[in-house]
Amino acid sequence: LLSSAAIGGKVYDDRDISGTFNAGDAGIAGVAMGLAGTDVFGNAVARTAVSDAAGDYLFANLAPGSYVVTQTQPTGFISVANTPGAVTNGSAGAVGALGGANETIAIALAGPSGGALSVNFGEKQAAGSLRGFKSVANQTRPGQQSAAGDILVWTLSFKNESALT
Repeated sequence: LLSSAAIGGKVYDDRDISGTFNAGDAGIAGVAMGLAGTDVFGNAVARTAVSDAAGDYLFANLAPGSYVVTQTQPTGFISVANTPGAVTNGSAGAVGALGGANETIAIALAGPSGGALSVNFGEKQAAGSLRGFKSVANQTRPGQQSAAGDILVWTLSFKNESALT
């Protein structure tokens, strides 16, 4: 049986936290994706992919069957919404809980064509950690306690202590 059915979608930074990919959102590259299930012939199916620079991933040439797409949670992000999108010649199943190391969406394909090409995983950057430091220097009498009329220079510096930029 030749099959052109496919399951794919996008892993993206949902910058407006809308739960859908739209203008202003950005794909997340390098996210590990998995596909597991059983085709209509009883064969176990297990495939892996990695999201590309645009956040896209694809599992092509799938036989009809029941499948589960698994996303490994990208580092530095927390989940916003996982959506199966439209399914042609099949149906969407359970959408797993948000959070945790892996998240899932089930898809059933009923025929050798069609599929689900908007099985999307929306994320948002986790809050970073910023530490601030301050110091003061007496310009009028260096090294001495400040007094009225002294010129003081305050220096403020901040350090990003997270993996986020």
